[in-house]
Amino acid sequence: HDLASGRRVVGVDVAAIEFDKIPTEAIDALVADEAVLWCAGGLMVEHAAVAPYLRRIVGGVDSVMGLSTRLVTSLLAELRFGEPPLSKAAPSAREVVLAQREWAVVGDVTNPAKPAHAMVERLRSAGRSVQLVNPRDTSGACFRSLAEAGGAARIKAVDLVISPRIGVQVVEEMWTAGIRYLFVQPGADAEQVLRRAEELGLVVVTGCVLREHALDSF
Repeated sequence: HDLASGRRVVGVDVAAIEFDKIPTEAIDALVADEAVLWCAGGLMVEHAAVAPYLRRIVGGVDSVMGLSTRLVTSLLAELRFGEPPLSKAAPSAREVVLAQREWAVVGDVTNPAKPAHAMVERLRSAGRSVQLVNPRDTSGACFRSLAEAGGAARIKAVDLVISPRIGVQVVEEMWTAGIRYLFVQPGADAEQVLRRAEELGLVVVTGCVLREHALDSF
């Protein structure tokens, strides 16, 4: 919330913690430490009693222990969106997603007869950097995952033009990589894809990139 302008932006970050089986004596040691009672949820992943049984944290330890730095960075960028002049109205999700400069298109991106190829050309014509991703590719002409394409370091938004069955996997890969903005094309916008994206706190827009004239405005 920007007190000077009155603008407010909101986001959600999700972290998953996986433990191996924790023995009773370790749990007893954790409970006996009064410091644990001062932690939200009574959880201290860094505590010496349970740390040996921590398998992994997906989403960032900062999100578990406090604020997610990747979410805060993203929200600050949204708060500044449109400067200058700074409007008091918060930007819409569509505006924020379309304003991203670094994209990945996920689908049959190397086939000129397929819609995904047209999405690539449209985004590039609007001055966007576009990574080509097709999880089913065997030719080597494009990347097979967002991670191979550079992850959040090279991708800020994803245009999803692929089967919903694979789309859910792509959404989960976005969350793991820290990519927050998702544009979902017709046919890829199945309920399970949109629901999973919402659960993971992604900013989701549905529609057709080819019809988004606003791309040329940012």
